[in-house]
Amino acid sequence: MLSATFKDVTGNSPFAYQERLGEALLGGGSVILRAPTGAGKTWAAVVPFLHSLVTKAPIADRLIYVLPLRSLASSLHRSVLDGMQMSNLFGEVNQVAKERDYALPGVYCSLQMGGRKDDPFFESDLVFTTIDQVLSAYLMMPVSLPPKLDNMVAGALAGSLLVFDEVHLLDTKSALGTTIEMLNRLKGLCRFVLMTATLSDAGMATLARQVGAEAVVIPEDEIRQLPSQKTKQRTWLWRGERLSAERVTEAHTGGRTLAIVNTVSRAQQLFDDLRKHYAGSDVRLLLLHSRFYPEDRQRTESELARYLGPNATQTNVVLVSTQVVEAGIDISADVLHTELAPMNALVQRAGRSARYASRSVSRVIVYQPPTNAPYGDNVLLLDSTRSRLEQLPQGGEVIDFAGEQKWVDDVHADVELHELTQFNNLYTRSGKVKEAIATGNRGLLGELVRDIDSVNVFISAEPEQANFTGRDVLGKRIGWPKLLSVSRFSIMALSGAIASGAEWVAKYPMEPDSEVLPGRFEWRVVETDGRLRSQWLLAIHPDHASYDPELGLRLNVAGPAGELEYAEMPPLPRYQYEFETWIEHAERVREQARLMHGGHRVAARWLAARHGIDESRIEEFVELICALHDTGKLSIGWQNAAWAWQRDKDLRMGRAKRVEVPVAHTEWDPRADWVFRTKKEYVFPHHAVEGAFACMDVVEGRFPDLGVCGTTAMARHHAARAKVHSTFKVSEVVAQEVSRFCDPGLLTTAATGTEAFGSNMLNILDEEDEMLWPLYTSLLRRLRLADQGSLR
Repeated sequence: MLSATFKDVTGNSPFAYQERLGEALLGGGSVILRAPTGAGKTWAAVVPFLHSLVTKAPIADRLIYVLPLRSLASSLHRSVLDGMQMSNLFGEVNQVAKERDYALPGVYCSLQMGGRKDDPFFESDLVFTTIDQVLSAYLMMPVSLPPKLDNMVAGALAGSLLVFDEVHLLDTKSALGTTIEMLNRLKGLCRFVLMTATLSDAGMATLARQVGAEAVVIPEDEIRQLPSQKTKQRTWLWRGERLSAERVTEAHTGGRTLAIVNTVSRAQQLFDDLRKHYAGSDVRLLLLHSRFYPEDRQRTESELARYLGPNATQTNVVLVSTQVVEAGIDISADVLHTELAPMNALVQRAGRSARYASRSVSRVIVYQPPTNAPYGDNVLLLDSTRSRLEQLPQGGEVIDFAGEQKWVDDVHADVELHELTQFNNLYTRSGKVKEAIATGNRGLLGELVRDIDSVNVFISAEPEQANFTGRDVLGKRIGWPKLLSVSRFSIMALSGAIASGAEWVAKYPMEPDSEVLPGRFEWRVVETDGRLRSQWLLAIHPDHASYDPELGLRLNVAGPAGELEYAEMPPLPRYQYEFETWIEHAERVREQARLMHGGHRVAARWLAARHGIDESRIEEFVELICALHDTGKLSIGWQNAAWAWQRDKDLRMGRAKRVEVPVAHTEWDPRADWVFRTKKEYVFPHHAVEGAFACMDVVEGRFPDLGVCGTTAMARHHAARAKVHSTFKVSEVVAQEVSRFCDPGLLTTAATGTEAFGSNMLNILDEEDEMLWPLYTSLLRRLRLADQGSLR
C-alpha cells in the first residue's frame, strides 16, 4: 500500500491530496500541482516513485527532482536521503553515483549541482539537481561538464520521472519555455510533475493544457485542515526604506530572525555589519548563499535544523541569506526581513516563517532594495507588488494563504497568461533548441536556460600549475582542485576589471581533443565579456577574488590565493589504462551494457513502443553498438601507432616481446608516460567516426529504420558533434576477426573520402530525424557509460 510506504519513509500518514497525486503517478499520469508552502509537496511526488521501487514495479528508471536554486536541491536531497535511510525498505542508500558499479546491489540518492557533483551523468535512482543542469544537459551542453562530455547526459531524460519544483520561479523568457518544449518532445518517453505554491489560476490552466497534464489544486477547505495552515498567523508590513543591520537588530529580541536580500554581495555586507554589531554577544549569526565550498555551506545548513528547523530547540539566531532559502528549505522564523521581489517570490520567502503548527505566528517586513537586481527584467512586477504592499496598514495586516494567493493572482495572472501564451506555438522555441543541440553554441544557453546558469571557478595566480589529471606525481588519485560554482550573472562583476586593462583577471582552459590526454589544459586570458560568461571553468587571479569561510567567495575583493586543495573528483577519472585486446574490450563493454539494463528498462520499453518494436530489440541494438563501437581502432594506421607505443613501452620496462593481436588500449601510466606520449610518433589517428563508417552497412542492415541512431552514437562516443572521418583502411585479417566475434557480416574496410559519411549521420535539424533523437541519445548514453564502466 502506498500509505504504508509513505509512513515508513516520512513517519506520517499521507494527506488526502498526497494520496490522490500518488495514485495519478502510479497510474502513469503527469500532473501539475499547486499546494501551499509546508504542505508536503516533495513527499507527494517522491514517495510514489519509492513505492514503485519497493514493489519492484518501477514507474520510471529514475526520479530527477529539479529545482531552480542549488540550496533547495541540497536541502530536499538531505530530507529525502534521511527518510530513505531511516526506513528499512531500501537497504544501503548510496549518495555518490559517479563510477556506479551496476553489478552491486543498492539504491542511489544523489545530489548533482554546482559545488556538489556526486552524479554528473544522472546514474542514481533519485537525482536532486537544478534547472540549469537538466536543461543544459538536454541541449547537449551540460554546465558542469567539459565540452567533450556534452552528449553524456541527455539520454537520461527518456524513461525518467521528472519533478519540477517551484516551477513558477522559472524564467518564462528562457527556462520555462525550454522546459515546455522538452516535455513536448519527450511526450510518451517520460512522466513529470510540475509543482508550485503560487502559480495563478490562469497560469495553472494554461500550462496544464500546453504540456498535456492534469491540473491539481487543493480545495480551500482541505487546505485549512493542513497542520501548517490551521493556526497560521502571518502579519505583513511594508517599509519603504532599505534593509539595514540597524533594522534587523532593533527587531531581534532573542527569537529566530531571518533576513533575505536579493544579491550575494548585499548578503555579505549585511552579515559583516551584523557581525560587528553582535561582536562578543551570544547571538548566533549565520550566513547562507550560493558561493561557499560544500563543507562551509554544510556546516551552516547543519545548524539550521537546530535553530530554525521543525524540531529546533535553540533560539536567539539571525540568519542572513539570499534567494537560496526562498523555497524548499524546511525552516521557520519568527521575524522575516526581506527586500522587495516579485509577489510570488515574496510569498515563497514568507513560507520560511510561521511554517509549523508549534510556531505559527510571524511578522514579514518588506523593504525597498537599493537596486532592481536581479529582477531588472521584472520592473513592472516589482512596481505592482510594491503597490499592493503600500496598501497595508502601518501596523501591518494578517494575511492567510487565500489572501496571499489573491495577491499572486492580482500581480501575476495577466503577466503569466501573456508570457505562457507564446508557448501555444513552440515552433520558434523548438528551432532554437535544435540549433543549440546541433551547434553546441553556448551563447544560446542564456536564451534557452537562463543567464544565471553557473560556471566553475577557483582562485589561482598560476592556473597552469593546477593539476587536473586527477592524480599526483606518484599516481595516487587526488581529484581535481576544489571548485566554486558562480552564476554567470554574478561572474560578470569581473567585467569592469577586464575592461580596465589589468594584466589578467581570469583565464579559461582549452583541453586537447584526446582520449588518453585528459586533464591537460592550455590556459588563455579572458579578454571579453562574452568569453567570461561562456566558460564551464575559470581561474580567477587573487587580485580580483578572495575566499573567506564565513563570507564565502568575494569577487573584486583581493586576497591571498592560498594553496589549492584537491577534493572534487573529475567527470572521467580513469586516466590509467591497462593493455587490452580489441576482443577483450568489446566483450567487457557489451557485458557492462547488460549489467546496466535494469537501470534503463523503462526507457527501453517506452522507446520500443514509440518505434513499434519489441523491447528486446532495443537491448540487441545497445549490445551491437557496444560490441562494435571501437571498430575504427582496427584500422591499419591506428594499430600501427598503438603497437609502436606498446613495443617501446615494453622495451622501457624490460619486458619480453608480445604477440601482436588487434589491441583496443595500450598501457598508459600518467606518472611515467607523459613525457613520451606527447611525441609526434605516438599520435594515434582518430577512430570513432571511422569505425561508425566501417560498420554502417552492418548496423543499418540489422535495424533498417533505426540504424542511423546506432552509427551516429558510435561516431560520437568521444566528441558530441564529430562527423568528419579521415582516410583509413582495415585489413582483411582484422575484419575477419571482428566477424568471428560478433558475426556482423562484411565490414566496409576502406574509405578515402572525408565528407560522405557525415551527411548520413543523424541530424536534429532534419525534420525526418527529430523523432529518432531520443533513441539516439539513449543509445549514446548507454554506450559511453558502458565504455567507461568496462575500464574499472
